Amino acid sequence: MGWPEAPETSNTLGWSELRHGQLIEVLDSDLIVSRGVVDDFTSDRQVVWLRLSYGTGRQVFHQRDGWQLRAVRGTP
Repeated sequence: MGWPEAPETSNTLGWSELRHGQLIEVLDSDLIVSRGVVDDFTSDRQVVWLRLSYGTGRQVFHQRDGWQLRAVRGTP
């Protein structure tokens, strides 16, 4: 029995490219600090709410805080 395949990551995502239901990682200096599905965002896409992976709740991130976003292909 093998390990499940890890989702593939892609390049850094611009905040303006966010889509509802998209699986993303939040990075700080290229270190993953969070992963989840885009639950909502403001109309100017300066703030995003993630439904965190593994049922650990919901978290908000502000672009002005310097977070980087990275799209993940695969199942949340």
